[in-house]
Amino acid sequence: MDLQEDHQSQDPALLSGDPKAESVSSEQSTSLKQLFSQLHQGTLSLQRVHNLWLLLVCEYSILDLSRPRDRYYAFAGIADIFNRIVKDECLAGIWKNDIARGLCWTGSPCSSPIHSRSLIAPTWSWMSRVHESRGQFGSSTRYHISTDNFMRDERLIISHSAPGSYFSFGLSKDNILDITAVVIPAPISIFSSRSDYYKFHISLQSLTPTIRLDADCPGPSGDDLRHGDECFCLLLGRNFIHDCVVVLRKCRDSEGEFFNRIGITQFDCHEYSQFEDAEVRRLSVI
Repeated sequence: MDLQEDHQSQDPALLSGDPKAESVSSEQSTSLKQLFSQLHQGTLSLQRVHNLWLLLVCEYSILDLSRPRDRYYAFAGIADIFNRIVKDECLAGIWKNDIARGLCWTGSPCSSPIHSRSLIAPTWSWMSRVHESRGQFGSSTRYHISTDNFMRDERLIISHSAPGSYFSFGLSKDNILDITAVVIPAPISIFSSRSDYYKFHISLQSLTPTIRLDADCPGPSGDDLRHGDECFCLLLGRNFIHDCVVVLRKCRDSEGEFFNRIGITQFDCHEYSQFEDAEVRRLSVI
C-alpha cells in the first residue's frame, strides 16, 4: 500500500496492509479512525495531536506484523501526515517539541532479556528496542506517565544533533540528545533470586529509597546490566502522582562523554525532594 494514498479513509493501525494488524480491538480502531479524521480536518489541538502520536506508538508497536521492519515505513508515512499539522522535526519517532513526554516510554514487558538494541536507532528512542525473534522494532511500547497532566521540569533543556547519516523522520544511530537536567547518581542492584529484577539504591538528604528500574534491554545481547553499574537518574518531569525519570549509563564502547539510556523509573511525589537540590548536569545521550 502506498502510504501517501488516501490516509483519511485508513485506520493508521492498518497502514502496513498486514492482515495481522486486525488484532487492534474494533473499539480502539474506531476511536483511532475518528481521531485520524479530525487530524486531517485540522480540528485537533496541538496537545491532542501529540497525544494521538503517543497512542499510535503504543498501538502500532503491539501488532504482530509478518515483516516487523514495516513499522519503520508505516511510521515514516504517518510522520509525514503529522508534520503537516505540527510543523516539527521527528527525531527517531519522537517529536522535537514534545520530546520530554516522548522520552517517557518503556518496553513491555519491561526488563525482558529477549530484547536487544537496534543497530540503527539511538537508545533514547522507543525504536531502539528489538525483539530478538521478530527483528527490527518488534517490541511493544507503552508510556509510563499520563500524557495529559505531564509537567516538564523547568530545569530541563534538550538539544539535538545528528553529525552522521540522517534518515527519514530522524532515524539514525548518530542522533545525539544533549540533555541538561537535574541528575542523581545511583548504582544498580541486581537481585540474585530474580535476574530480571533491577533496583537503585539512592542516598541523598534524609531518604534512602530503593527504586525499581524498568530496564530496556538488560541481557547480554542488549545493555548487559551488571550489579554495581554506576548510573544516573535524570528528571524529565512529573504528573500529580509520580516523577518521570530516565536512567542513563556511560557508554562502555565509545570515546568521549557519551551516555546510553538503559531504562526508566518513577519516583513518588513525596520523594521529589531528592531532586530539589540535586546537581544540574549536561549529558550527551546516544
